Amino acid sequence: MNGNQEDQLSMNRTLLAIRQTFSTEIGAIADLDSDFDDLQTEVDAVNTLMPEQTRTTTGVTRDKEQQEHDLIVLALVVAGALGAFASKSGNNTLFEEVKVSKSKLEHERDQELANTCRFIHGRATTNAAGILPRGITPTVLTDFMTEITDYEAIEQTPREATVSKSTATVGIAAHMSAGLKIVKERLDGGMRVFLLTRPDILTTYTNARKIVSTGRRHLKNVLSVHVQDTLGNPLADVFVTAGAVTRSTDSHGNAHIKGLVAGNVSAQLIKPGWVAQFVNSMIINGQTTDITVTLVQAVGTVSGTVSSPTQPGPFNVIVQGQAGGATTDGAGNYTLSNVPAGNQTIIASVAADPANISTQVIMVNAGGTVTLNFNFP
Repeated sequence: MNGNQEDQLSMNRTLLAIRQTFSTEIGAIADLDSDFDDLQTEVDAVNTLMPEQTRTTTGVTRDKEQQEHDLIVLALVVAGALGAFASKSGNNTLFEEVKVSKSKLEHERDQELANTCRFIHGRATTNAAGILPRGITPTVLTDFMTEITDYEAIEQTPREATVSKSTATVGIAAHMSAGLKIVKERLDGGMRVFLLTRPDILTTYTNARKIVSTGRRHLKNVLSVHVQDTLGNPLADVFVTAGAVTRSTDSHGNAHIKGLVAGNVSAQLIKPGWVAQFVNSMIINGQTTDITVTLVQAVGTVSGTVSSPTQPGPFNVIVQGQAGGATTDGAGNYTLSNVPAGNQTIIASVAADPANISTQVIMVNAGGTVTLNFNFP
């Protein structure tokens, strides 16, 4: 892939990460959700062709024994995550299909090993959503397929590799063009619907939408970011932008941005419902700079009254899924502080009859106060 294609692919992956973060809101708009499905199809096609395009045509680049070792390590990692996912979800068939050992893989013949690894990769792709929380990201699967095709290339002639590379190059160009057309002509316009309800979603999309050059120099200059909450728990799906490159954190709260220019770099961290942060770091040639950033959840206040012509007070008011709550005073007033920003479900109940409830969904803005009244019959 050329530099422009790599930049566009990075953008596409970030847009798909945004789709996952706001899956409820985007999924409620059928055609928009379908547009993202189409973009995912084009990205998947590119991911499949990339290992073919990058296959070497000058013979084996690594010792075969080392190549086999690297492939087996990745196969065991991916198969292990699949097995854990299958066991937890009760999928006994999948569990048995991906049950492999280091010894078994080491004793397989060349093509048998490649076929086994391709089978594991196929099952991992099918169950990508299930193993993502276990640290098997799209990047891991792409690296896995690269190892498979590199291993297979050892047994192929340079002529075969050249033909395969040429075909993949043409295919990648076609899928990249189709993906950009979807973004420009469908998603850019379709996402504007959130101007009416969730402008923060459109802002996040617009920021990630910019295709920027990642640069091709100083590839060892890396900013490694770990993002956590105030309790030290890792935060996934945080959009980290540095040097005009955006990456999202994985399930362990980690994101890595490569190819930065040496010197002071400002990084922006954004996660819907959390207070955005800017941090400055010094990038040194040939080194990785590690930083840990703590994000604070963006919160607002919900207040109002609960009334009823027949039900005696007081009433309890809570945020669904959140600890604590509030009890109305003698006039029926209540206040909920530190409510996470975003769409929240607020539940009011009769203190003397907890089963008697009333539920409303409301948008909470960070730093703001919203009024929500309940009226029981």
